[in-house]
Order: sequence, then structure tokens, then C-alpha cells
Amino acid sequence: MIDLPQDVLLVTGMLRRAGFEARAVGGCVRDSLLGLVPHDWDVCTDARPESVKEVFRDLKTYSTGSRHGTVGVRADGRIIEVTTYRTDGPYSDNRRPDSVTFVASLEEDLARRDFTINAMAYCPEEGLTDPFGGREDLEAGIIRCVGEPERRFEEDALRILRALRFSSRYGFRVEERTARAATAGRRRLGAVSVERVFEELKGIITGPGAGDILEVFPEIISCALPGVTPDEIRCAAAAVGASPGDICSRLAMLLRAAGAERAKGVLERLRCDKKTARDTIELVEGLRATLKPEPVIIRKLISKLGKERFDRLISLREAAARGDEDELSVLEGIKKAADSLYALEGRITMKTLAVGGDDVLSLGAASGPFVGRILRSLLDGVLGGSIPNEKAALMRAAERFMLEHGRSGVLRDGN
Repeated sequence: MIDLPQDVLLVTGMLRRAGFEARAVGGCVRDSLLGLVPHDWDVCTDARPESVKEVFRDLKTYSTGSRHGTVGVRADGRIIEVTTYRTDGPYSDNRRPDSVTFVASLEEDLARRDFTINAMAYCPEEGLTDPFGGREDLEAGIIRCVGEPERRFEEDALRILRALRFSSRYGFRVEERTARAATAGRRRLGAVSVERVFEELKGIITGPGAGDILEVFPEIISCALPGVTPDEIRCAAAAVGASPGDICSRLAMLLRAAGAERAKGVLERLRCDKKTARDTIELVEGLRATLKPEPVIIRKLISKLGKERFDRLISLREAAARGDEDELSVLEGIKKAADSLYALEGRITMKTLAVGGDDVLSLGAASGPFVGRILRSLLDGVLGGSIPNEKAALMRAAERFMLEHGRSGVLRDGN
């Protein structure tokens, strides 16, 4: 039913030959049943950590989480995490158990896990172990907590966002009681590190089901996105779902109503990396700017953003304008004008301008970078349609540029 990779078979086989139980467990089983390729493979066993290290004494092992029963085993170049069956003690920080107790029962170990679709184990010898109906929930497209959802979310508040991330990623529905408990416990997210919250949030809003999640759970997302109201999230839901799936596009669409300054504050509180924050704010500004299908304006925007980011901005504007025929008509005009500029740009470059550096110098311009600035301005004018690519017209434009900037590029007094 599930084809285990050779390195996983090596690990489980060595444990079983040593007299222990060993099964693949958790997300790798879930994804395999969905027909997906797992990113990581985890193994569970009744062997204690010290026994695991002894079984694999001839291989490299790592104490990646021995306090919680996990030993990393390097097999065929990849690290497989092997975890002892356990039950968890109290979660005083709403994130990790204060202590764990090792147990001999696989079912006890699976009972501590977050969702039924993650509480399955598999080995070729015994097949699928699924005491909580995870396979049935997979087939039905349901996210359901193992046991009492209130307790699961009290133990680890981050599970609230994990439920929404799985729902967004797979297009699954969050089961009713699980959904109620997640909404009721949302304020516990304040006790979770913002880095972990942001990682889960990114998974939620870049998933195929992001629009539905934002529409149904805006109160939870608002707790994860400080400074953005549930109403703003709900209003942005459809546009987020219709926008390109990269993180900057989705964040920009979600923060569009907040404006650039408030969006900047939100991203700072989330400790967003500088590049993602910068690109997102740039898109927020572009989403709120007034655009017209005029070649000069479009050319300047393309010069500022570059073709790829300009095209992404127009795609976002189209997603935001769904149902607004006037705005969509303007955007269609902008795309046609941009296409014309792209085609023209392929034919007209600095080398094909009707004037060159010597022509500009003959007007008395100081040699050096200033000549390049003049030629760049002339090229922008030609590409924008304001100057014909003819020597006389370009020389006149160069003279005007020098009148405004001086013959060395230094602005005249009063300018």
C-alpha cells in the first residue's frame, strides 16, 4: 500500500531484527496515502533512545531530541528521526510538554498526536495502524483533532494554525467541533513565538484554500496577524484566493486595506525578513496607486519595478478588481500599452538610439556619468512615446535636459 524508501526500510528493518517494533509514522504516512511524495520520513518504535543508539552503533546517530525520545539516524545519506512511543505530560507554555513518559503501546503514542490524519503508522509487515479514523478523514477531506480538540489546543496553541494550514494546503474542511475549539482558543496564540506563528501563517495564505480559510476563520487569522482586523481579513479573502500564490503577493493582497505604513508595522511585528517585507510593501503601494494606460507613466513604473514585478502587480490588481468592470477595462488598457512597450523595447535599445555619447558631448555636456543619464532619459522618452527616435528631436530633448540639470548634472539654483 505504501512504498517505503530504502533508507527507511533499512532503519525499520534493523530495529525489527533487534526485536523492536518500528513503523513509519505521521505526515509521511498521510502524504503517501494522498499520493504525494513526503518531504521527510519519521519512524516510531518501542525501543528506548539508548536502545536505538545501540542498534545503530555502526551508523552515525544524533541526539536531536533525546529528552523527548527522538534520535536521528543517518542512513544512506539522509537523517531519519526515530522516536520512542511516548505520552506527554503537562504543557505549561501552551507549546511543548514539560515532560514525556515512554510507553510500550503504539496506540498510546498515536493518541497524543494532533489530528487524525497525522495519527497513522505503517510498516509492510503489519500494514496500516489507524486507531482514530485518519484514513477515513483523509478520504472525506476532514481535519479533525485526535480526542478532545479543546485539550489538543490547550496543550499546543500552534496546532490551531496547523489545522488551518492543512485545510488550506489540501482543501480539507475543518470538522465542526475542531473549528469551534480553534476559534475559542485563538488568543493562546499570543503565547507562541512570532517566528513560529509567521511560518504557519505563510503556509495558510499561500495554500490553494487560502481564500476559504480567511473567509471562515478571520478571527483566528487576526490573532496571528496583529494590527489587521477580522473585517479587513474577511473582505480580502476572495482577492487573496484569486491572486498569485507567492508569499509577497498574498501578503500584499491581505494587507492592501491597511496601507503601506500599517502593513510595514505588521510585518515588523511578525519579524518578517527584509526582502519579503520590502517586496510586499512595494506591492501594497502599487495596489493602492492610481494607474492610467499612458505609455510614459507605465514606462516609469516598469523601469522602477522591472518587468516581472510589474506583471505581478497587474495580476494582483486584476484579482483585487474582480467584478469592477471599469477597473478591469483600465487594467486591460495598461496591459496592452505594456505589451507595446515590451515589443518596442526589443527593437529600440541604447545602441539603436539615433544619437550617441559624442552627440551629447557636442552640446557641451560634461563627460562622464552625466552623459549616460542624458541618454537614459532619451531612451525612456522614446520607449514611452514622448520623443520620436530621430536625431533632431533627441538633440532638442537633450538640450532641455541640460537646461534643467546643468551641463554637469548639478541642478541650477532654485531648482
